[in-house]
Amino acid sequence: MIDSGANCSVISKGLIKLLGAEVDKNKKPSVKWRNNSLESSSISYNISFTVGQGENSCTISEDFPVMDDNKPWILLGTPWLDRAGWEPIVKREFKLMHKGKVITVPLSVHKSHSFLINSKRENLVNTSILPEPALTCVREGGSEKKNI
Repeated sequence: MIDSGANCSVISKGLIKLLGAEVDKNKKPSVKWRNNSLESSSISYNISFTVGQGENSCTISEDFPVMDDNKPWILLGTPWLDRAGWEPIVKREFKLMHKGKVITVPLSVHKSHSFLINSKRENLVNTSILPEPALTCVREGGSEKKNI
């Protein structure tokens, strides 16, 4: 799963087993998931994922907190998307084409912004484009905490 709102990537113990990857059980980064604090069971270093095929591909490596779940899954967060060069993250902008007009809205991966948007009745409405943080990663020892 790709989550552009997550400030870190996580991987399940089940996928680590399928990949045959090694884990460091001495380091257990904390992860806050949907308002419940969880401690990862370990960390796995330098896990590589290839996107695309042949010459139209790239491989991105990252260290992953390992979550204690035997089902194989992975969540690729904003740092991974940044390393991969995903344009909305790299350029920090949301861009779309609507009725022949290009609409560009600046993005921040650190905090939400409020923008004035015209509703159908032409009233101005103040809305936030980013939801409440759903995932928080805490560096080992609790020294750094980042909300997503």
